[in-house]
Amino acid sequence: MPNNKRSINSPAVLARKKRETRAAETDEQREARLRTNRERQSLARLSEPDEQREARLSTDRERRSRARSSETDEQREARLRTNRESQSLARSSETDEQREARLRTNRECQSRARSSGTDEQREARLRTNRECQSRVRSSETDEHREARLGTMRVMGARSRRTTELNLCALHYDADINYSTHPSVAIGIMDVLCNYCGAFKFKNEAPGMCCARGKVKLPALHAPPEPLSTLVAGDTSISKHFLTNIRRYIVFPNDFIWGNERREG
Repeated sequence: MPNNKRSINSPAVLARKKRETRAAETDEQREARLRTNRERQSLARLSEPDEQREARLSTDRERRSRARSSETDEQREARLRTNRESQSLARSSETDEQREARLRTNRECQSRARSSGTDEQREARLRTNRECQSRVRSSETDEHREARLGTMRVMGARSRRTTELNLCALHYDADINYSTHPSVAIGIMDVLCNYCGAFKFKNEAPGMCCARGKVKLPALHAPPEPLSTLVAGDTSISKHFLTNIRRYIVFPNDFIWGNERREG
């Protein structure tokens, strides 16, 4: 009996049962399983320390590198095609906030990778990018080409609108509402940081306030008297102080000797 039990629970048998179960599942069951796995991974990664995260990413990179080094051209093409389809499906259902967060994360990752790369790595990256672009454009249809050129025109128009502010102070036009310009209208601070709870602007980089939880400031101490009473806002003197606090910061003697001066 013990031997039979071990053989039933062996890794090979468990792997075979898993493959059979997944082969028999419907599309809805597969999507539910993948969604549950993503949620479980997301919860686990939120609580992992920096060392574990770096070790996990390093292990993933090594595993992908080994798998890709031994794949054939057909397997590589199938993998890339599957990745494109998955990305297209995921991006078609994402909200504006999710899209902006994804693009911002991609920019940060690219910036970190490029800042630490050597000249040889940079040249290899640019050469690889040119080859990829050449392969993609050689196989694109007329519709895809027109869509790509349209996207480039939109991006160029946005870039020109941004550069329109250069030296605009020397050519100020009162008929132009500069407050609605995309580079000026940054919105309100209504985005809450998941790490420190600070309020941020919509397009502000994730690490600007606390470096993703790495910077933790000590709590502020309670102000001493009489400052504690002055900032409480409970009395008429406190309310007067808070209303005119900027004046008293610049000219503190106006508050300290205010009564004596008025009496004189």
